[in-house]
Order: sequence, then C-alpha cells, then structure tokens
Amino acid sequence: MITKISGKEYDLRLVALDVDGTLLNSKHELGPFSFEVLNELHERGLKITLATGKNLPATQAFIEQLGLEEPLIFSNGCVIQYADGRIAHNYHLERACVETTLQVCEKFKADWMLYYPMEAVVAEMNFNASIVLDYGGPTPRVCSAWRDLENALDSVTKIIIINRENPAFLNEIEKDLVFKLDGRAYTCHTLVPMLEVQPLGKTKASGLEIVTDMLGITMQNTIAFGDGNNDAPMLSAAGFGAAVANATALAKASADIVIGTNDECGPARFLAQLFMP
Repeated sequence: MITKISGKEYDLRLVALDVDGTLLNSKHELGPFSFEVLNELHERGLKITLATGKNLPATQAFIEQLGLEEPLIFSNGCVIQYADGRIAHNYHLERACVETTLQVCEKFKADWMLYYPMEAVVAEMNFNASIVLDYGGPTPRVCSAWRDLENALDSVTKIIIINRENPAFLNEIEKDLVFKLDGRAYTCHTLVPMLEVQPLGKTKASGLEIVTDMLGITMQNTIAFGDGNNDAPMLSAAGFGAAVANATALAKASADIVIGTNDECGPARFLAQLFMP
C-alpha cells in the first residue's frame, strides 16, 4: 500500500509487530481497537507478521484471533514458523554455548529458562520462572538437572536468565558470561529482570529479512513496531520503524518515529492514520 509519512512516500506491504509492550497492552491483552484495525488492514491485503521473543505456544491465542497465515518471527529471530506449527527456519545455540551459559548460572545460582520452538524448560517453577505466566505462558516443563536433557541441549534456540528480585545482579552474570562465551553468542537485556543469550547474527531484523524473502518483497516494504532493546535492530532495518512511547531509549533512537503507548493502541492508531484516514 502506498502511503506518505512526513512527506515521504512508502510502499508498505508488511507490518511487523513486537508483542509484549507494543501490540499487547499492560494487561497482556489485544485491545478491541487494535484487533479491528489489524483485521481490516489484513482483509485489504496488507500482510502482518509478529516479531517476538516468545515462542508459538505463548502467542497462539491472538495469532488465531487475527487469522495470521504469514510466516511469524519467534525467539527474537531464531525461529520462523507458521501458525499451524510448521517451521520454515530454526536456528539454535551451539551446545558448547548452552553448557557454558548453564555452568555460569550454576556458579551464580541463577534461574534459567531454555527456549525451544514449542516449549520452554526450567529447573524449577519458582518466582523467577513464573514470569513467563505473567506474559501469557505456557507453563514451562521442569527439569531439575539440565544435564539430564542430553540431546535436547543441541536444539536450544535461546536461554533466558531471570532475576526479578535483584535485576541489577544480571550485569555481574553478564560480565562473566560474555568473557566465557568469547564471542560465540551474544547477550541482550530484553526486559529489566531478563538477560537473554542468543545465536550470533540472529535478531528480529534477520528474522524479518527472511520473512520478506519468503513473501517476495524487500525490507523497504516493511513497517515495524517495537518497544525493547531487542526490537532496535528491526526498527533500524525496516523500511520504516516506529517505537511506542513506552519504549526503551535504544528502541526510540533506532526508530523513525515515536508513537503512542501500547496502552493507547499506538501501533493500531498509527496504522489507522496511514491507511484508514
């Protein structure tokens, strides 16, 4: 769809939406206005994808609500998957990086969560692990001894280290982790109490590029919305990037514009102004 933003013409064919803090409100709900706008634009032919740190089971409900058939970006670009579960691309951490990260977690007595395309695994379902339930679940599988996972350690898409009571302690863990990973993976603070470890080169931007190739369009045909540091590469790489007003400083600096908050249905209102004046 051809539209003008600040006097410049854009041919936008794909909307890429971060989920928590962007598309969903503070109650982790898809507001009726957002649903109505996205549904209308989808019916008009504008393609929509999600670009989230979550996996498919954690987002299934509103994916089905929106009727999305496009390839979707999960685990911050590590997994490209369809709503029916079909996986188009799946990247994972090297096993040595997984083991190193979990050994660092043991050293600092830190809680971890291993992500896979269709599940998450934790050592115990405690206060830290329960954060996933605050963001829509699903309930992780418990494996008290990570070494018992054996071959499953070869297919971890990302690892989240969680400290809800003292998030600043994650900085100490990160220093040791970065040293021991020695450039074989990268770390990112996605939410204040969460430090993530991901494969090198896999971001929401790289995931979006794969999706555009699959759809036969270019990155210049995309408009992306986000709020977190993990959204920054995508906001910068998209044809047009919009950060919600509740976004981090890095996300805002990476975007072309700052719009209304997630609680104000910022992305939907911006899209409505562009395409439904």
